[in-house]
Order: sequence, then C-alpha cells, then structure tokens
Amino acid sequence: MTVGPINLRPATWLGPNVERFSAFLLVGVTFSLTYPKRLIFVGAVIVLACGLFEYAQHIMPYRHANMGNFLVKIAGAATGIAGVRILR
Repeated sequence: MTVGPINLRPATWLGPNVERFSAFLLVGVTFSLTYPKRLIFVGAVIVLACGLFEYAQHIMPYRHANMGNFLVKIAGAATGIAGVRILR
C-alpha cells in the first residue's frame, strides 16, 4: 500500500525494500504478460505510476516520499518486465 496511513501498510519480516521490489516485480510481470507487444508503454506507465505514488505521499500525514523507494519500485518492475521478455 503505497498511499495511505503507514499503520495500514502490510509488513513482512523481509523489510520494506524487499516488499516494494516484490510488489512491483509482480506488477511488471502481470502487465508484461497482459500486453506483451507493448513493453515500452508498460514500462512508461509503471514508472509514471511509481512517481505518482511517491508524490502522493506528500499529502499523507506521517508519510514521506523518497527517491530510494521510487528507484526500488522501478527496479522491481523493470526486473519483472525483463524477466517476461527474456522468457518469451
């Protein structure tokens, strides 16, 4: 849960960066499988969404936008997209 109260964010023992990476890895895989001929568009939409999610945290109390979080999300999505591309 990228935008919302911090106490509602699901957490695991893996830590927030692994959770972010994994969530966006799944997003990248899902969108790549759904739109296999539009991977550049899929990547652009996910990057834009990541940026908007981080920016939206400015309006939430007790949340903070962070470039590191943004980059981890993009890395997860890119890994998912690349993985689908390589396996096809």
